[in-house]
Amino acid sequence: FWLKGRSLLIPKPSCARQPGAAMANLRMSRLAVLALAAPWVAAGFNCPPARHGANAAAVMMKGSEGTFLPVLTNQPPGTTTAMEVAIIAVHDHIADAETYFEDAVKAARGSGNLATTLVVAPAFPDQFCTSDMWAKGATAKSSQVSLALTWTGGLWMFGMTSDGTTGNEPSSFAALDAVITWVHEQYPGVKKIQLVGFDHGAEMLARWA
Repeated sequence: FWLKGRSLLIPKPSCARQPGAAMANLRMSRLAVLALAAPWVAAGFNCPPARHGANAAAVMMKGSEGTFLPVLTNQPPGTTTAMEVAIIAVHDHIADAETYFEDAVKAARGSGNLATTLVVAPAFPDQFCTSDMWAKGATAKSSQVSLALTWTGGLWMFGMTSDGTTGNEPSSFAALDAVITWVHEQYPGVKKIQLVGFDHGAEMLARWA
């Protein structure tokens, strides 16, 4: 099947936002349709990553201390090289971020734009993971151990809050907002951000937008 994404021009945030609130400072550009092949079989979420441990990074959740969202990226955090676009690829319901990371990298390479494209694939896990477990094979590691946000039963697709009992758990929409902010902070050379959803991931992006 074909997979749709929205092309967004996203200015750097100028003020703090409430978790899960709509992005007030988004400026929509033309709608883009990306064709990326989805695999027949996927492995699901692995902590640490089964194939891309060196690409693992952690987006720390501000306002929910001690938690993070796992992501994969083809450029190490802190890269200042000018890049034309960042692709944020949201996985299907099985949370196999690695396969969709590979597909996005392959698409960028096939178009001849990999050198100027940042690929970020967030994972919305359904199982226990810590930041040191996730970044086991990565060169850049967090100085503190944090717990990955988790969503039982695929509730991340609907923007629901993550698992927990503190009453301060961020929603999947807030987590996606945090990924966008993290891209701006860690990759200041990015000119445009493009979000791509896969099946249930596309549904989640439609609700988030």
